[in-house]
Amino acid sequence: MTSHAWLMVLGLASLACLASGRFDPLSQQKNIFILAGQSNMAGRGQEICTYCKPGPNILKLNPALQWEEARDPLHRGIDKNKTEGVGPGMPFATRLLELKPGYGVIGLVPCASGGTSLAWWQKDSNYENLYVNLIERSRASLKEGGVIRALLWYQGEADSASVVTSIYGEKFKKFVSDVRTDLQLPNLPVIQVAINKRLDQEDSEIRKQQLGVKFPNVVTVDAKGSSYILADSIHLDTAGATHVGQMLAEAFVNNFA
Repeated sequence: MTSHAWLMVLGLASLACLASGRFDPLSQQKNIFILAGQSNMAGRGQEICTYCKPGPNILKLNPALQWEEARDPLHRGIDKNKTEGVGPGMPFATRLLELKPGYGVIGLVPCASGGTSLAWWQKDSNYENLYVNLIERSRASLKEGGVIRALLWYQGEADSASVVTSIYGEKFKKFVSDVRTDLQLPNLPVIQVAINKRLDQEDSEIRKQQLGVKFPNVVTVDAKGSSYILADSIHLDTAGATHVGQMLAEAFVNNFA
């Protein structure tokens, strides 16, 4: 079935449920997006996101692998013992439904963990079982019906001072390939965020590699210029996270929807 036909079926099913008073988003087929990376994906913004529009069409997979209506902080119980806040996930879903009002139910799968390097996300790493948890949570998201539409990836700050930054790009490609293999989705779209450039710094080697990556079905949005929390000049504030989330949604629609 084509994506257009699928959306028509989903829309008709939703209308039928609404007409009968039985609309239950938890029972609907979901457009699923995996959220992975480190703290700026998990979210550290402390102001309320006035742009975000929580509702029954935006769900998240909670730590118990159950779907529930999504609200910030999305990574509560996932990014444990860290500062909780607003990340790009809810702005992404809100913007996606603005761009495609009939898109149906969006299912967000939070997997990010603050302070983690790319090496810790590799399949052969046992650090906090990051890779294993990502795969297990992604598989669990499919059990009640849905399609994984993309992996949204925001990571790199932890690697900026590493002595092995020159191989970041190759490690990223290996990570993407392993995820696609283990989820049996060889063409899984991946949208990565190139880390923010501080005003007082030149582009880091990580940023250069992120912006220059060439890999099938991988596109990059640039966090440069997004506002961050002044106290640390690393973590995005709510406005910055909103901006990145909107860019992620626009990149998905322009490249994969």
